[in-house]
Amino acid sequence: MRASGSGWTGLLGIVILLGQLGPAGCRRQAPSGPEPLAATPASPQVITELPNLPWRITLPPQAKVEPRSGGVSIALAPRSRYPYSLTILQSSRSAATAASMSRTKELAAGMTIRYRLEKDSGGSGGEEELLQGVIAYQAQTLEVTCHDQREYSAPDATWCLPLLATLRSR
Repeated sequence: MRASGSGWTGLLGIVILLGQLGPAGCRRQAPSGPEPLAATPASPQVITELPNLPWRITLPPQAKVEPRSGGVSIALAPRSRYPYSLTILQSSRSAATAASMSRTKELAAGMTIRYRLEKDSGGSGGEEELLQGVIAYQAQTLEVTCHDQREYSAPDATWCLPLLATLRSR
């Protein structure tokens, strides 16, 4: 069998085109996912009363809040593959349990969250990170779980800390 000249010319054209594109032209580009928080201060925000809890929080308007036993689940991008989920529950955890969490952040209005971060290799959606924390305020204790998953970059479950800083007792 003999190769035709036009076959080699076509193959040579493809090789030249790929060379001009460079390595980036051959890589799958990371899709731009939703941002968990508003990118600008002027972005609309909604103060939301949390069902089942005596609290309110400031959220982006697209956030979906669902009541659950003892608290709420919140998805910031509910129709996305990466919904940025946040769960807030009334808790009976003791102060000793909260003290065992390695990280601390001052939120607002005298509230502090003690939390830990856990990474997981994840599944088909990429690496996952979970923030598990406890907020103690006056005589109330809230248990918080934030989830982030990213396919093309490192997840950051601390995205929820600015939202939690907007928590206010009703």
